[in-house]
Amino acid sequence: MANLKKTMAMAMATTALGATLIAGGSFAIFTSSAQNTGNTFAAGTLKIELDKKDEAQQKYFNITNWAPGDSEIQPVVVSNKGTLELRYDLSLAAGGDLGGGATPLVITAYSDAAGTVPLTVADRVLAVGGSETIYVKAEFPKAADNSYQGKSGTASIKVDAEQTKNN
Repeated sequence: MANLKKTMAMAMATTALGATLIAGGSFAIFTSSAQNTGNTFAAGTLKIELDKKDEAQQKYFNITNWAPGDSEIQPVVVSNKGTLELRYDLSLAAGGDLGGGATPLVITAYSDAAGTVPLTVADRVLAVGGSETIYVKAEFPKAADNSYQGKSGTASIKVDAEQTKNN
């Protein structure tokens, strides 16, 4: 009985294999494929510039014989020279002997040449190829005392940028 079952199973397997070979040999199937290669990607650039560069030793301020109560305002052009829209922050700082003490040199940003409209210095947006003029004012407070005589100071104008897209 076991032999008969084994023989029947073998016969069925052989028949199935034969049918598969006959079917495979007698039917053809159509095939097709398509492809798209050579897709390219290029990252954008983020580049912010000031119109006067440290490398060229250009300065916005070069003041001598500064006296308490004096002030000067200079235009500063910030430009987006990259290929991505950017957001920037402006940092202004006074240093040296005139940048410290009880009545230090004051550096402030304005949106007008007269220095009457204070400028928000954070999260300023520039489009690709865009630029804006800000006005930086340096003031030597009138209240400065004799301890400032013959001293010197420095001003630092810095812009830090980041992309706006996906940020």
